[in-house]
Amino acid sequence: MTHRIAGSARCVVERGRDNNTRRNLMGIEFSYSLEKDKMNCIKEEIAGKNVSEHLVRCGVEMGDLLAASQPRSIFNRREMTLYCFRARASLLRRAIVLPNSYELFLSPWLADFTFSYPHESIRRDWKEWFPSGHNARTETGSGLTINLLRDDAFDGVRCLLDKQPKYIVKNHADADNYWHWTFEWLPRLLKLRELASRDASLERIELIVLGSSLNSFQREWISLLLGESVVVQSYKNPILCENLLWITPPFPAHHDAKTIQEIRSTMLGGESKRSRLCQHQRETSKQIYLLRGKAKNGRRIKNEKEIIEVVMRLGFTPMAMDGLSVAEQASIFSQADIIVGAHGSAFVNIIFCKVSCKVIELFGPGYISGHDYSLAYTCGLYWDYIEGVSDETSPSFTSDYYIEADKMARKISELLRHPKGFC
Repeated sequence: MTHRIAGSARCVVERGRDNNTRRNLMGIEFSYSLEKDKMNCIKEEIAGKNVSEHLVRCGVEMGDLLAASQPRSIFNRREMTLYCFRARASLLRRAIVLPNSYELFLSPWLADFTFSYPHESIRRDWKEWFPSGHNARTETGSGLTINLLRDDAFDGVRCLLDKQPKYIVKNHADADNYWHWTFEWLPRLLKLRELASRDASLERIELIVLGSSLNSFQREWISLLLGESVVVQSYKNPILCENLLWITPPFPAHHDAKTIQEIRSTMLGGESKRSRLCQHQRETSKQIYLLRGKAKNGRRIKNEKEIIEVVMRLGFTPMAMDGLSVAEQASIFSQADIIVGAHGSAFVNIIFCKVSCKVIELFGPGYISGHDYSLAYTCGLYWDYIEGVSDETSPSFTSDYYIEADKMARKISELLRHPKGFC
């Protein structure tokens, strides 16, 4: 049986007799259209107003940092405003789910488009900000943004054509990054739990993983939110399915105070959760120096031995989060008074910090990000940073670097002597 796709895209799915064998899928240049999205939706739920705005009260340096590391649709430098776009849950008639694609879903039976974030400014700005990483390019002249899929991108499609509601737990390698999981995928699971509590048809929803298997912190969160008996099906190929529930989380979710509070309370709140968390409680320092541990993307401090000696003299305990459960990490961060360390995904855990906690992040000159600053702002925490120096003429995102030990010691000592409010 062959399904031929309408529209300008040349795309064919061939399905074998057993409903599961696959031969070929080739897609070329799918364009965007919100109206065509709606044609494929069985039902839709939109959470809250279209865009929430948060005025940032900070100095010029922090404003410039946010402007340099956030797309225009997320931060307005002139008005000093952070934006967060609404969440959306849609039940789709049919869709192809792609492994390792940020664009997640193609549903070309009704039209040639890509199902993506619902707000037009996010679609446009996201593509301009990350064109190569998101399989997109902007046409010269017209300015239209199109999704480009290589002809050899697929080796076939697994067909899941039945009435059982389905939900994608993850389909992209970035979900294995602790930051991306927490703010791109975990908010979806929170919304799924909420929807299932109101809609009996979603209580037995089929959970699907595309690509690599779930890792430990993903399994921990799924078990905590959906129960230990939940079953997740894994596939390597794209899947063609019916009745697919797609949830777009608040974007960016780390600007959404409600989502942050829900993540925090799910892990820390309530007597049963506190009792469970006590099982992971450990004797820990109130002053923590975060080690990069087994991080795979570089950005290491080349003189870290010297830095560790300095912070230990100031009463800090060096700690790596590698191998610890989310509950253990939450316990450590919830007890801390001050946290210092090289930028990395472990700083996601500041969502578990008490408001009085202070955070100082260390960056190389090739990559200085305002993401954790805006997260700290959402959480009401004090946040500051120190920029290192590099041997390289043009340091990159992954370049190693040096931190001036005396400069760091002065900043930490000043903060310990004179605690500050939110920065």
